[in-house]
Amino acid sequence: MGTRSLICVWYKGRFVIAQYTQFDGYPEGQGTTILRFLTVAGNIERLKAGIEHIKYIDDEELNEIHKKVEQDSRARHNAGDPAAFYDMMTGKNEMERSFPSLSRLAGGNILQYTAEATAEKPVLISMDLGFANDALFCEWAYCVDLDTGVFEVFGGGRSKEKSGSKRFQDVGDENAPVPTFIKSFSLDDLPKNSNEFMKSINNALKARGYNIDEEDEEEEEEEEEEEAAAEDNAQDNTGANAAGN
Repeated sequence: MGTRSLICVWYKGRFVIAQYTQFDGYPEGQGTTILRFLTVAGNIERLKAGIEHIKYIDDEELNEIHKKVEQDSRARHNAGDPAAFYDMMTGKNEMERSFPSLSRLAGGNILQYTAEATAEKPVLISMDLGFANDALFCEWAYCVDLDTGVFEVFGGGRSKEKSGSKRFQDVGDENAPVPTFIKSFSLDDLPKNSNEFMKSINNALKARGYNIDEEDEEEEEEEEEEEAAAEDNAQDNTGANAAGN
């Protein structure tokens, strides 16, 4: 779905990533993608290392890249390139193929792209921090703070004094809206899975007066029960195999 969001990383006292994302901005989407990356052993250190190999792209450079990509895409299509047809079938575009970190579809995968960066192959980053001031379209925002070791989730924009956090205090002028703080997770004690993550988010939203769909909560509880049952079955099978041996 076209739920837009902003994905940020804070390191050494400043924003080093501020990624505009076009789709799946809600916690079940990009929030869960970020969580999965953070829970993989070694990924946080890899992310820190990759940040040292970021190459920032300004608006003029980004426009030139878009022009080139559009020209290449048109040329491939006119030449009957099978790959161009494949992209049409899968919904993948030339920008995503050639410059994945600059694609509006990168989303939470920007963390993985950055973690893979090296001196020989830097990751290209376009900073879209100003999107934090767009109260109409910036419905969700996320920030991984590598200095304090937290993963923060934010909702739609409010005035800075009512945002519940100083995270975006210096973004825009003093009257500009910024994302509203919802929940913070320690990187040392992250939710074990997406269901646990969403339960924490929904509890935080309810505590702040947001309306939560009861059907969604029931579905999450059912998924948790199924997941727990699957884990129990796996343990039972392991025990049975051990006894048989």
